[in-house]
Amino acid sequence: MENKGKNIFSYLIPVVAVVIIVESVMVVSGLVKKNQGVDIDPSLYMTENDETGIEDKVIEDMGDAKANFVFSVDSKEMMVGKSYVVQLDLLPKEKFSVDAVDVYVSYDSEAFDVSGLIEGEDMPKAASMRVSDKRNLVLANFWFTDVEGYAFEEGKPVSLLSFKVTPKKTGNYDFNISKGGQEELGITRIVVGQEDMVSSLAFSSDKLTVIINN
Repeated sequence: MENKGKNIFSYLIPVVAVVIIVESVMVVSGLVKKNQGVDIDPSLYMTENDETGIEDKVIEDMGDAKANFVFSVDSKEMMVGKSYVVQLDLLPKEKFSVDAVDVYVSYDSEAFDVSGLIEGEDMPKAASMRVSDKRNLVLANFWFTDVEGYAFEEGKPVSLLSFKVTPKKTGNYDFNISKGGQEELGITRIVVGQEDMVSSLAFSSDKLTVIINN
């Protein structure tokens, strides 16, 4: 009878151990899925162009543009030494909610001094904002941690950011939304996080061309 009890006990130990392991795996898996529903880790979609060294993991939307980046400025004809304000808006073509908006504006640092970079009135405080004259970029990263993300309404323009430019020499120069080409260091993205992937909505943009005179 004693030997039979020992045999049953030796059988139950591995069974219980397996059950505990399985339950632990299910709990961890559930926490991961729950966290994915709350927000997205910026490291999931930041790229080597963001100076992180992290491999690009974003799926790009190849469909029709969901929004348009629009520049506006005090005057497209400028004078050397005088300051002007450039504003960037996002015009949604349909309703959507996002987890992040990363904006990179390319410019010629030999032609402009750029300063006074601030968030637009419609946006919450950016996770990071800076002007890099070495990279010829104005950049702003907006990351939203709410479960619902940040909502954009169809046809309602949202002011993303503005900055001051002071021309240093004459000529025609462009401000562009950087899309991460071979000669561009930053990738502008409208990021949507889902349970099993991170994607970037398709968008369009028009460059801002200014004429600088003495």
